[in-house]
Amino acid sequence: MNLTPSAKQALRLKAALASLPLVVSAFLLAVAFQHSLRAAEGAEVAEPTLANMTDEELARYVDKIDHSLGDAQRAIALQHASQPLFSLSGRVVDREETSVSVRGRAVPEDPAQQNAFGAHVVDDANLVVEDFDRDGLAGAFYNGRHYLLRKGEGRNAFGAQVPIWIYGPAPAALQAQLDVQARNSLLLSDAIGEQHARSSKAKAQADAATATLETERRRTREEARRVHIEQELSKLSLEELRHRKTRMSNALNDIRKRVETPEKREDARQVDQELNLVWAEIAKRKAEPARDPDDVAQRSPQPIPPSTPTAPLVPSKRSPRLAAMSDDQLRAEKHRLTQSRDLARASIAAPQDGLVVADERERLTAVEQKLAEVLAEVAARLVDTTSEAKP
Repeated sequence: MNLTPSAKQALRLKAALASLPLVVSAFLLAVAFQHSLRAAEGAEVAEPTLANMTDEELARYVDKIDHSLGDAQRAIALQHASQPLFSLSGRVVDREETSVSVRGRAVPEDPAQQNAFGAHVVDDANLVVEDFDRDGLAGAFYNGRHYLLRKGEGRNAFGAQVPIWIYGPAPAALQAQLDVQARNSLLLSDAIGEQHARSSKAKAQADAATATLETERRRTREEARRVHIEQELSKLSLEELRHRKTRMSNALNDIRKRVETPEKREDARQVDQELNLVWAEIAKRKAEPARDPDDVAQRSPQPIPPSTPTAPLVPSKRSPRLAAMSDDQLRAEKHRLTQSRDLARASIAAPQDGLVVADERERLTAVEQKLAEVLAEVAARLVDTTSEAKP
């Protein structure tokens, strides 16, 4: 078994003390404890500002305080070898302001010291606790952790002289080491917590950077996909675009019928994006001169024979609802529908979260149809006004 130099030194000291008389051993233990105390007096580390330390300085500080905590723990262990810590329990016989008398047992907390002076493991003894722990009182019973101070004598209820074992707080030198141990434990906990916080922060920053990079990559892929689709659509005829629009609309409806999953949402998003591009291309073609022969025939105005007079632009069928409106009401209706149309177009061009673009297109189509009826009614009224003004 590999032992550290300090452990080997402790074993050599224990073997040497075993071969000496009790008085000499106690003296050497006291001297060794005083030496450890002086070595550990400087072990109490002043608490610095952890946030101002670099990572390297923080790591050195953790090593330093861990080392000083080890010195304090070794000094305490050395003192406990000659003055163990007892766990007291028993029935309260008498109580004073600062002390309590207990009939009970005193068990060393170190299992190797069950036969130490002041130990009462099997039989009850007369125990007196000075500066007792008030939290240890529970009715007529007491439990506490204390050190043996001295052995005294007293008399029992029959007047016979009996031994009394007096326990109390740790000696001043040992208590100083316990205080150093407690404080350094807190400092070490704070320093390790700072290291963990920095590690978590660095991980969060790395995750955020990775997420940002992935977002940029996704945008690049989406842009490349959009450009590819636009180039592909630009090569199609208007009739082919209409067929593609129908096919994509059917595909989007099929996707919506599927069970809700992340894959479904991604598929719907891509199909909806392509459908938007198809709609945009169709709108662009309608605004441009027709390229297809059939489309040219549809869009080119038919020549009017010279013998045929030009008929006035009057709709074949007017809406009774619009015809019943006044001019002001008709203008208000035109203004409302124009705003609705512009709003629908803006929503389709830049869809927000939760917006179903296909539904918005249907709404736009309905609004444009109503607006066309209003414009036809306005045109009809202009024709009527012009006809009445003629002699």
